[in-house]
Amino acid sequence: MCQNFSQSNIESYTSPNDDKTSLAVKWCPSLDSSFDHTTLLFEAIALRIYPRVEYSEYSGIKEAHYAYCVCDRLRKEVLLPLRHALELPDAFMRARRWDELSYN
Repeated sequence: MCQNFSQSNIESYTSPNDDKTSLAVKWCPSLDSSFDHTTLLFEAIALRIYPRVEYSEYSGIKEAHYAYCVCDRLRKEVLLPLRHALELPDAFMRARRWDELSYN
């Protein structure tokens, strides 16, 4: 079921109006969460989305640095913007911005 994702695949999933995107973004573990420390699921997702063979900028770097780079990229380029666009309550609650919570 898992597949390698190209940049065009990622762009097709970055519409905050897509229900599948909404659920994937909401339930994707956050980097360094307690759940992620146990499962390393975030790293596994990042490695699958940004495979070394498709992204030449990752060739020639050590495995640990590659994993760090793709995790950071997934967090910054995909999850943060989509979570912000979807206005998920979790982000507002973590920031203690209770007055900005949407109850719709």
